[in-house]
Amino acid sequence: MKTLTTHKMQKEQKHVISILIIFLLIIFNCNSQDVNDDYVILNKIIELTSVSKGDSYNLRKRINADQSDLLKYYDYRFLNKPFYTILKDYNEEKDSIIYDSEKIQEKRKNRWDLKCKLVDSLFTKYDIENFIKPHEMLSFWEKDRVNNASLVKNTGNYISRPYYREDYKYAIVLHYYNGKKTLYILKNNEKLGWHYFSKIDNLWF
Repeated sequence: MKTLTTHKMQKEQKHVISILIIFLLIIFNCNSQDVNDDYVILNKIIELTSVSKGDSYNLRKRINADQSDLLKYYDYRFLNKPFYTILKDYNEEKDSIIYDSEKIQEKRKNRWDLKCKLVDSLFTKYDIENFIKPHEMLSFWEKDRVNNASLVKNTGNYISRPYYREDYKYAIVLHYYNGKKTLYILKNNEKLGWHYFSKIDNLWF
């Protein structure tokens, strides 16, 4: 009886170990796919933004290095906060700051709404919250997997890590060049893989 019980326990332990191995393999394969997707998307952005072969780019190691612009979008979309306000004057008598008129702000809001329309339709609140939450430090980019570009730390031309929608059908990438901010949206499908879908120039202005 004791032998049968021991055999049963060993069988159950093997079953549990098998499940754990399968689970770890799934995680490993998913992480490997994430990394491969990162490079596919990175090379697409370089292809879209490079002026000449061998352009220099500063690539972000941490996924949330460019969090502030996405945080502004989150605040605008879900907390109804403006992307920015412009200080016009200061009233000494009332000790108060004077901002743009409501009419000017409304014009800006109309422009922002148009710019945000596509992102609003493609990404949920859950997606955006996942984009702006703290993420772990990722590994450095491998230079031999980056096409037609050199990687340097100090340059005004840099690309963020991709931010993926929950179902991995769309991704956002931020590109900054000499103060100009552009948000690229890429789409993933079975035939084309990751490909350019749309972009927002002069982000949030």
